[in-house]
Amino acid sequence: MKNLITSILAALTVLVGSIAKAETILYCQSELATGFVKENGSWRRAKFKSKRFTVKFNDDYSNLHGLDKARPYKCSWSHTKNPQLLICLSGYKNGESFLFNKKSRRFLHSTPSIFGFVKDGLKPDTEGSYAGTCQKF
Repeated sequence: MKNLITSILAALTVLVGSIAKAETILYCQSELATGFVKENGSWRRAKFKSKRFTVKFNDDYSNLHGLDKARPYKCSWSHTKNPQLLICLSGYKNGESFLFNKKSRRFLHSTPSIFGFVKDGLKPDTEGSYAGTCQKF
């Protein structure tokens, strides 16, 4: 009986350890922030406040959590010959993207909206772009 309990505890330890190592958690901060806003009937470029956020990649970097509350971004490796570049698109298919260099940990997070400049309605959405770096958590 003691051997069975020891075996179960050892298996759980290995399982929990492998799950913890399977994710990459990053703390990101933008250094540049800009976008477009509509004021008094005219569109203009605007400075945005820097953003800080935490993201989590799964083990094979195919999903990115932390930017949308309910859905992960879907990621794929760039078509270029540089295997460090990731392209992640919002699960909502709303145009939002997170471009990431795995080696340098630089990112570009774009938050366009079909209801912003493109639609140009009475109360359009604001559109932004944030560039910066991430650190391992």
